[in-house]
Amino acid sequence: MTHTARMYRVSQKLALLSSSLLALSSCSEKPAEEAAMDAKEASYAGPQISATAAPNVAFVYDYAFSLPNSAVPVLQEQNAAACEKLGPTKCQITGMHYNLVRGGGVTGSLSVSLDRNFARSFGKDGVAAAEKLGAKLTSASIEGQDLAGQIAASKRGSTANALQIADIESQLKEPTLGDRERAEMRSQLESLRSALEESRNTQAASETQIALTPMTLRYYGSDEMSLSDNPITSAGGAFLASATSILTILLFGLAYGLPWIAVALLIIALWRTTPARKLRAFLMPTKPES
Repeated sequence: MTHTARMYRVSQKLALLSSSLLALSSCSEKPAEEAAMDAKEASYAGPQISATAAPNVAFVYDYAFSLPNSAVPVLQEQNAAACEKLGPTKCQITGMHYNLVRGGGVTGSLSVSLDRNFARSFGKDGVAAAEKLGAKLTSASIEGQDLAGQIAASKRGSTANALQIADIESQLKEPTLGDRERAEMRSQLESLRSALEESRNTQAASETQIALTPMTLRYYGSDEMSLSDNPITSAGGAFLASATSILTILLFGLAYGLPWIAVALLIIALWRTTPARKLRAFLMPTKPES
C-alpha cells in the first residue's frame, strides 16, 4: 500500500470519528436544552401535581399576583375570558371581585370551578398571561383532600343497606307473616332506604368534589409596581413618597393649627383696642404717686 493511500484511509477514519463525536455532542445537548425548557416552565407553573397521579384527591388551587393597579382589571378580564373559552362543562366562573382601596390601590379576585383535568394548565396559562402584563407570582398553592376512604365507606354502606333491603323485601312476601312483624319490617325498610340514599348522596358529593376543582386568582395592585426595577427609578419613587408624606403632615398641621393662631391674633388685636385699655384701667386702676 502506498503512502498516499495510507494517508487517505487515516483521514477517512478521522472524519468518521469527528462526525460521531459531533452526533454524540448534539444528542447530549438536546436533553439539556429540553431540561432547561422544562425548568423554565416549572418556574411559573406552580406545584407539579397531575390529576391522574391522585385519582381520589380533591384539589383546591390558589394563586396570588402583585401587579400595577392599571393591570388588575386587564388580567382579571383575560382570566375570565380564558374560562369562558373553555366552556361551561370545563370551567365556570363562581365569583369575581374588584375593589378600589384607600390610597388609590386596587385589589381583585376571580374564582372559578374547573374540570380537574384542565386545572393545572389553566393556572399555568394564567401565570404566563400575568407575567406578560408585568405581574409577579407571589404565591401558588394546591391543597388536596384524599376522599378515597370516604368513597369506599359510602360504597360499603350502600352495598350493606341494599342487601338488607332485598332481604326484608323478600321476607315481606311471606303470607304467614304477622301484622306486627310486617309493620316492624316496613319501618326498618324505610330506615334502610334512607340510609342507602344518604350513602349514595355522600358518594356522589365526593365524586363531584373530585371532578370539579375550585381555583382562586387574587390580584394585588400597587403604584410602585409601575416603576421598573432600576435603582434610580426606585430611589426617585421613594423620594416622591417621602416628600408627599412630609407635605401631607405640614398641611394637616396647618389645617389644625391655623384656627388657633387666628384666635390668638384676634385676642391680641382686641387687647390693644381703646375699649380694652379702658376696661383694664377700670379693673386695675393705677395708684397716684405721692
